[in-house]
Amino acid sequence: MGNFKVAIIGGGLAGCLLGNGLLQHDVDFAVYESDPADAKREGYQIRLGGPALEGFKVCMTEEQLSKLYPLFGRSGGILSSAPITYDIHMNPLLDLTKFPAYTKSAPINRIVLVNFLSQWLVDAGKLQYGKRYVGYEILAPTETSRTKVRAHFDDGTSNDCDLLISAEGSRSKINRQIGLNNIVQLKESWMFLAKGNLPPSKLLNLCPEIRKAPVGAFKNGMMLFISAYLPDGYNRPDAVNNQKTREGLDYDSKIASIFWCLTVPTSSVPGGDAKNVSNKLDFCVELIKDWDVRFHEMLRTINNDSITAFQPRTSTEPPRGWRQKASDLSDPAKGNDHVWLLGDAFHAMLPGRGMGGNQAMRDTVDMLPRILDLARRAKPDTLQEEDFATAVNKYETTMAPRAFGWVKASGGSGEIHVPNLDGIKGWLTVFAISRVLDLAYIYGLVLNVFGFGPKDDAPELPN
Repeated sequence: MGNFKVAIIGGGLAGCLLGNGLLQHDVDFAVYESDPADAKREGYQIRLGGPALEGFKVCMTEEQLSKLYPLFGRSGGILSSAPITYDIHMNPLLDLTKFPAYTKSAPINRIVLVNFLSQWLVDAGKLQYGKRYVGYEILAPTETSRTKVRAHFDDGTSNDCDLLISAEGSRSKINRQIGLNNIVQLKESWMFLAKGNLPPSKLLNLCPEIRKAPVGAFKNGMMLFISAYLPDGYNRPDAVNNQKTREGLDYDSKIASIFWCLTVPTSSVPGGDAKNVSNKLDFCVELIKDWDVRFHEMLRTINNDSITAFQPRTSTEPPRGWRQKASDLSDPAKGNDHVWLLGDAFHAMLPGRGMGGNQAMRDTVDMLPRILDLARRAKPDTLQEEDFATAVNKYETTMAPRAFGWVKASGGSGEIHVPNLDGIKGWLTVFAISRVLDLAYIYGLVLNVFGFGPKDDAPELPN
């Protein structure tokens, strides 16, 4: 009974990062990924900061970290990710770059990071591809065995473990089977998401505003966000003001990218389903046909095949003791303490603040020590059933307040409400927000003078 095994469902960022942590501490585990090893995966850029780095430091060795940090692009500073909001004629309304609530982050190609994290697991024989999870059952303890969890896969195979962890994302089947059921499918909006490379030839044809800061705009219930991730130095003032010159624009196109997301009411989508839209790019441009042509040009930097349409998911914070409330004597799978959830499988959030991946990887900081404690107790055969309940309670009571704070900051658990900035009411709204931001900016300057400026929570990321 001294053995202890963990099964992680989902070989994405958080699942592979946790796997690396278990690998460093010699805990028996396996990671199961539904996609085949040679599946084509999206290679778009994501931005990570302090929360993700905390997870890296806990789960990876110094040697791994020394190889990981150079894969990031430059952060551009602590206040680098705030957008400027424009009206549909490209007149600036709100400059959020002055607001000191945005934390430091740096870009990295998502597939590069996934490959980096997974390669160590592949080399150790701990990552299995093409294993589509279908459900689990609880195996009652016997005279020679503790309670076990049996995970089933669609190829007819199964795996027994002491601890099953869902790193499946917001579509988590385990979330439903265990009885948490806190993932909210939003139905009143569709998001059209596009990510692609931004070579100098494309950048030269775009307006200079895209180099200053991310671009945001609102109109008729629609919300557009556009961001270009450029090599260090290419958002400098002279590059912004002389966008038609090729001087200095000889960077490697693989390290620059553009991202845009157009959120539209479901009522604007044919039949209320984006599956009915044959050409998503033309559809999006048509929706904003009355907007400044510069918006159209930014959308058309990405081809139709690189656009994904989906209805977003978010989540509600479960009450304390949710496992006990979900428990069902007739179904031991409900609320079971041998089944844990990681990242979006527990706290899905809207993408507005870019914190989904950051918080998922930060979860490993709270989860890994609890798993290691269980594994240590198993070696001398002192692991008891109540130890699982204690461990998961400590993990969730630490993780949930932090993660759901970001769920709220990213837009909450309800439908997306796009602000109306038109007319007198809109002007008053913009004016009021501008004054608040001015005060926040002045307050930030005062703090800097006395040495209380924004904390650099990711000093490993170059400025």
